[in-house]
Amino acid sequence: ADKQRLQASVDYLVDRVTRGDRQRTQAASLIPEAEVEGAVRESVRCLPSSERAKLEGHFRRAPSGEALVQAITALANSDPVRHSLAAAAARHLGQERILPCGTRIDDKYEIHDFVEFGGMGALYKAWDLLLFQSVAIKFLREDLAGDSVFVRRFLEEARILLELRSNRIVQVRDIRMLKGRPYLIMEWVPGRTLRAALRERGKIPWREAEPMAKGILTALAISHGMGVWHLDVKPENILLPSLSTPKLCDFGLAHVVARAGGQSVLPGAGTPDYMAPEQARGEQLDARADVYSAGVLLFEVLSGTRPDSVALTLAGFG
Repeated sequence: ADKQRLQASVDYLVDRVTRGDRQRTQAASLIPEAEVEGAVRESVRCLPSSERAKLEGHFRRAPSGEALVQAITALANSDPVRHSLAAAAARHLGQERILPCGTRIDDKYEIHDFVEFGGMGALYKAWDLLLFQSVAIKFLREDLAGDSVFVRRFLEEARILLELRSNRIVQVRDIRMLKGRPYLIMEWVPGRTLRAALRERGKIPWREAEPMAKGILTALAISHGMGVWHLDVKPENILLPSLSTPKLCDFGLAHVVARAGGQSVLPGAGTPDYMAPEQARGEQLDARADVYSAGVLLFEVLSGTRPDSVALTLAGFG
């Protein structure tokens, strides 16, 4: 009976991932439904015995109803399932190979989970085999590793973060190369992004938002004090161990005055919904571009929507 319930749960899970909740996973929108189904079924079969036992326990206690739905939802978001879906998406796109769980890097790090694809790389959660702690590993995308411009930008991000020492900014611990492909070792920040919090709550009351706002502005003040403009301040780049302890991340577009000689960034580089009009037009920038973006972000945090002035920024692309 337990096996039948487990099989029923797998069928239900496949249905959720391939139909009802397709938008919840990047992979489900990128690959054929049959391949998604196969990836989910395979990942469930490969679940550790403890995870399978936990799932079976749910079915024994509550073979139907809300508890079962919660169990299946948790499984849909579990590391093995997400990892399999991401790998299937990568195979379909033919662009980026996902490192399997258990892969060892330089005999010091072991991949535990794929987190996400970014504009320039793939992010993983890994385990430091010497220090016995979780770390984040960010690899430059395979298709960009041969482009000197992107390699230079990727390494520049690492150097910037190595200089910006603050508990309000995600810390880089090391820069390494693997077969000509650079990767960063960074602190692992538990929790979620501000975007995930807004997606769940819509908006955040000002009493809760106040310490978070102070933390974000403190991170920018430290960055600006060292002559670094972030230029991509948005909810996706704010990590939240808790609302009162935000961390600014992703300095991939950062502009360093001392190194760039005050030059402007490429027109359109950044996220249109949050960038200042002068950034959209590719004009020369200073710290005020980040202040504008932070203002849009905090307006959204408090109101649940972005200000009308965003339309003016978007007009800069016309």
